[in-house]
Amino acid sequence: MGGGGGYVFKKSLHIPNVILIIGESTQRNLMGLYGYPLQNNPHLTDLQKSGNLFTFTDVVSPNVYTDYCVPKITTFSNNDNNDIPWYKQMNIVDTMRLAGYNTYWFSNQEALSIWGAGPQLISRRAEHLYNSALADTSGATSYDSILLKSFDNAKVSGKERFIVFHLMGAHVGYVNRYPKTYNIFNVKTLREKHLDFLGSKKLDDNQATFRAQYINAILFNDYVVNEIIKRFSNEDSIVFYLSDHGDEVYQVSDFVGHSASNPTKNMVEIPFMIYVSDTFKQKHKDIVERIEKSQNLPFMSDGFIHAFLDLLGIQSPELDYTRSLFSKDYNKSRKRIILGLDYDKDIKNSTTSLKPKL
Repeated sequence: MGGGGGYVFKKSLHIPNVILIIGESTQRNLMGLYGYPLQNNPHLTDLQKSGNLFTFTDVVSPNVYTDYCVPKITTFSNNDNNDIPWYKQMNIVDTMRLAGYNTYWFSNQEALSIWGAGPQLISRRAEHLYNSALADTSGATSYDSILLKSFDNAKVSGKERFIVFHLMGAHVGYVNRYPKTYNIFNVKTLREKHLDFLGSKKLDDNQATFRAQYINAILFNDYVVNEIIKRFSNEDSIVFYLSDHGDEVYQVSDFVGHSASNPTKNMVEIPFMIYVSDTFKQKHKDIVERIEKSQNLPFMSDGFIHAFLDLLGIQSPELDYTRSLFSKDYNKSRKRIILGLDYDKDIKNSTTSLKPKL
């Protein structure tokens, strides 16, 4: 997974703070930032109104499982080169190290997992790794805010720093993702706002409770992401946020969670956003312009590393500009295949769960 000296052959920019926040199980269709009627993104909405946060409207994940998606986000592995194992391809952490960045990884996910080791192995490429949990955290009550304390207590140094925060976000066990003070939305809220339906069918109390808990998890996620951003807002900083995949929460299927056997649009339609500080906007106006122009392009997150490096002015041998939505050479017509299904033809307008074509 590593690389030797001279691997990065061009670096045209020097940005002191580059931050990547990887969310978990967070779909965009139940986010106020993306038009959901309940305002569960007050902080991020304010940042968007200020002109510092840019949201991308048509981004999907390459799968519905973390152990598949995170390696696709953080290495050059993609759905077109699956014949090469992801762990034999260069990763984002080693690339940033070779580009001169001090690398940090703060994770609220398990250091050892029964679900696969992809994210854990990639995180260990960082020079400084902070894990909040050792074992599987499906039922954990360690909120993502624990990473704020970890960061504040860490000795983060270096002229240029690449920092990853890997959240638990809105993982199943939604009620465990936020403190009681964030128990804002409930079944009554959904009933009053007429947001308690699966198609034309009214949700029962159990189903509505799951959805309300998920919406509260997104509300707390809004707080955590904003708090991370605040820690870099007074410096020259850029913050990337995207979720690994989403969850279905009784929207088009009588199902809650994520599963490759009955995928839905909500399991793959994810939020992707970029925050830039005021200092960054002043120093890197050309980058901000490229971000603004790209917000509505179709994109799948298995191309993230290409877009990320392109935007930061870092070239490496594997960089493919046709996979970077910030490049003039971006191929916006590339098919987005998920579990053998064509997202734009099979998934995007579907109103039921689907059968994978594997």
